[in-house]
Amino acid sequence: MRWPAAQLARSDRALVSQAGVSRRTSPRRPRLLAFAAAELVLAMAIPFLAIEGYHTLLGSRSGTFIDEPGPSDPGWTALVSATPIVGVAEVHDGMVSGLALIVPASTVGRSDTAGGTVVLVPGNTSVSTPDGSVELSRLEPAVAVRTLAQSMRISLSSAELLDDETWSQVLDGTVYELDNPDPVPGAGRGSVLAFAVGSVTVGASNAAVFAGRPVDGGSLSTLSLRRRLLWEAMVAEPPTGGHRLAESLRHLSVDGGGRVIAAPTEDRSTDNGSSGPVLTPEAAEELVRTTVAFPSGERLKIRVVDRTGSADLEAVAAAVAGRGIEVVEIANAAQFDGGTTELIVPAELSVGRDQLEDLAGEWGLEPIIDYDLSAAEATLLIGTDYVGEDGS
Repeated sequence: MRWPAAQLARSDRALVSQAGVSRRTSPRRPRLLAFAAAELVLAMAIPFLAIEGYHTLLGSRSGTFIDEPGPSDPGWTALVSATPIVGVAEVHDGMVSGLALIVPASTVGRSDTAGGTVVLVPGNTSVSTPDGSVELSRLEPAVAVRTLAQSMRISLSSAELLDDETWSQVLDGTVYELDNPDPVPGAGRGSVLAFAVGSVTVGASNAAVFAGRPVDGGSLSTLSLRRRLLWEAMVAEPPTGGHRLAESLRHLSVDGGGRVIAAPTEDRSTDNGSSGPVLTPEAAEELVRTTVAFPSGERLKIRVVDRTGSADLEAVAAAVAGRGIEVVEIANAAQFDGGTTELIVPAELSVGRDQLEDLAGEWGLEPIIDYDLSAAEATLLIGTDYVGEDGS
């Protein structure tokens, strides 16, 4: 993406060139041409002066600085950690029966992520890839988790396989009494039901069957309600097993309020010839915005810099990240100049165009081009005119 300001700069250069031709061909109007040329030079200088001031604001080393600046001091900076997301592939009878994303709670500025979230995705969900749609259940477990994350443009802190053996480690010593909605078939044709409809006990020895075996003749989508019942039980009362997944669930619910939600899929035919749930790119992005406090991945990276000395940088970072932008750093400018809020962007943008335009439009900002920025990064300078998400 090339921003309009870059085009304006090229137009200015063209006008200067034209002015030079006119001066040579019209020597009888030197004062008028000199005045016009001066105006053009001043107009051309405006964006360059803004960028020069921006670099001075961030990089000045004049004045007195303390050895280790604190959050209220000029020059203070802190990296922002992305939300650590655990991807889970549930496997039964050698096939991916479902996937889950465990997203921990946020402690900064986002009420919708305060308790943490488990997102459940049916195994037969199709997602978009550069090569077209693919059904997750047709992939190897590790590939399925990675493909889901790539389709949502998020990075995972870890990926876990939840098969019969892992279920026994996660639920070691923990059982749940659940109200089963479906008759779950046994291992062979004509065998006794593994689970009848009604009250059932689910534990280490049979959780894989309960969560991974479809109704007779049904698709993997028939697992949705059973999977949700089991995951909700594990969030409400985390298992005591020593496996990493049990620990993740305990951390998820440490302050209570954890929730389990279904991924927002649509039922429709896909370009791979199958029919079933589809996680569209639009739905995937909305899911990230409403569940992940600080996303990371194939996203625009932004630094948030306070030029006033009084901005709530954590709240600003949370508001920016809520638009699907990866906030990598918060900082105080090297000098507090009391200037206005500005958005510094690269001339070419490789990712995050929609998110950046959304941010600029919402905050009424005209992007300023810095040709030294990489194609996937930007800087947001917070000025005295900034108004927070809550209007303050």
